[in-house]
Amino acid sequence: MVVNQSFGIANRFPPYAKNVLGFIPVDGALGLAPTAITPNNVTSFFYNIAASLDQKVLSIWLESSNNLSTQTLQSTVTLGGRDDEHCSAEKWFYTPQADPSYWSFTLDSITIGANNLNVTQTKTQTVAQKAFMYHYNFLIAGPDEHIDFIAKSIGAEEAGNYYSISCDKSVAPHISFTIGNHNITLTPDDYVLSVITFF
Repeated sequence: MVVNQSFGIANRFPPYAKNVLGFIPVDGALGLAPTAITPNNVTSFFYNIAASLDQKVLSIWLESSNNLSTQTLQSTVTLGGRDDEHCSAEKWFYTPQADPSYWSFTLDSITIGANNLNVTQTKTQTVAQKAFMYHYNFLIAGPDEHIDFIAKSIGAEEAGNYYSISCDKSVAPHISFTIGNHNITLTPDDYVLSVITFF
């Protein structure tokens, strides 16, 4: 049971939030961010229940879909333990939190096909080494230098403030992010989304 939990009600959303949430019908949003960035220093939901959990761990599994209009996707949030049903135990690893205000980690490099970007040696290294996880967002944002590297390496074309690529996944490369001594690899099925219009 969760007690003394503050929450807010939003009647209007800023344009960026409306555009992102507009793809997926929702009744509400449960933030899992650290307390450091909550409005008015309200104790976040996860911090509020942490003392009653067997382990101070949460697992988020999102069912994959390449079509943003799909409305039958299922997801699971596991509080106080690992979700071994959806996430292979041998793929779990731990890395230090890079910024106490966010669920963040240190990103060492990005590899796409034969192209490699050593994040620790780029112009924006003091900021770029920190990578932040957002469970509600399907976008990748970052310093121009890194986003340009990813976009050019996968053959994306610039469209205003965004990039788009062909929906033909057979020609799209894998993208690997090195975190500590571990690689997280995205296949075209993971990052190519089929949309007719965007924003």
